[in-house]
Parts: sequence; structure tokens; C-alpha cells
Amino acid sequence: MIQFRSGDKAVTTNESQIFVILGPNTDGTTTFLQNNDATNYISYRFQDSAVNADGSYADIAATGGNFGTSGVLTPGSVAMVNVRSTAPFVRLLASASGGALLTFSITQSVPNTSPYFTTGIQ
Repeated sequence: MIQFRSGDKAVTTNESQIFVILGPNTDGTTTFLQNNDATNYISYRFQDSAVNADGSYADIAATGGNFGTSGVLTPGSVAMVNVRSTAPFVRLLASASGGALLTFSITQSVPNTSPYFTTGIQ
């Protein structure tokens, strides 16, 4: 089953968590990110962890089916990111050069019986 979620979040100059996805992500999660600001840049990075605690997250490398796992969105630009992880927690962190609105759309392939996606975006 393909699950889809989208949303908007204000991004400030301080790096902060945009969302956390709970549950197995080994089938892959594709996320589209759009910088809706006309002048400010957004820096982002995806991380994963075995537990949902700030100090235990590590950056996800762009290898093994992962691409675009970190980068910079120029004003008005869109990026497509693919993340595969065996870790139960995947999160997106972002900051902006002067404040910006980030739109995200998440697509994930999950088993029909999975309870994670509908309850797992924080």
C-alpha cells in the first residue's frame, strides 16, 4: 500500500525538527521538499535512529538507495529525497538563512496492515 502525507512548516535560522516518521522504512520513503520563500535558503538533512532521542540520531548517507539525504534548497526550488533505513525512526531537520516556509510531501510503501504511517508522523 502506498501512503501519502503532506504539510507545511515554518523554518527558522535555528535548526529544528520538521517531522519524525515512525516504523520500518526499509521499503523506502520518498519525500518532496519545496522552499516557498522568495529570498531565503533552506538547509536540510535526514537522520535515523534506533530510539527517538536527540543524541542518538545520525545523518543518513547518500548510499544504498538513499539520495538527496541532505542539501540546500534555493528560493522557490524543489528537491526529491529517497530514504531507506532499517531504523524505526527517521527525521528531517532544517534551518533557513532568514526564515522560510517549507512544504513537504511524504510517500511511503508499507504493508496494508501497518499502523505506523497513519499514526507515526510527529
